Amino acid sequence: MLAFSEMYSMLVHSCFVEDGAGQRYEVIDEYGCSLDRYILSTPSYSADGLTANVDAFMMKFPDKSSVDFQCAIKVCSKLDTNCTAATPPHCSSHQTPRRKRRDVPLDDESMTIHANSLTVLDADVPHDIPEHMAQVQPETFPTEFCFSVAGF
Repeated sequence: MLAFSEMYSMLVHSCFVEDGAGQRYEVIDEYGCSLDRYILSTPSYSADGLTANVDAFMMKFPDKSSVDFQCAIKVCSKLDTNCTAATPPHCSSHQTPRRKRRDVPLDDESMTIHANSLTVLDADVPHDIPEHMAQVQPETFPTEFCFSVAGF
């Protein structure tokens, strides 16, 4: 029997940063490629295709002490040639691939899951920290996040 990591791969795509007041900017496109490497670079993937990492520069909106990041995550079968062609993404350093939707057909072997938003706070502005997060100390904030398919 094949292990999960031998059967499936994932693609982080369609990532947005929001200010909490209606401003929303796409930072990673539907193909998993960064639209502005100075805000958020294209994620790098583990050899098994089930872990994605990205280093981000700190950014914020004017007059806001927090920003929210939200991404979609596609999980697909490695037996599907569309999956192996799309994961990890093949992004050039100068332009994002512009395939037409009909070039990558939808299939029964993939699903897209959406993660809850990730809120990044400015610890130097405690009066603007949301009340439900006011008790959390900065040194206790996690540095890694794990999303489970079963959790969605």
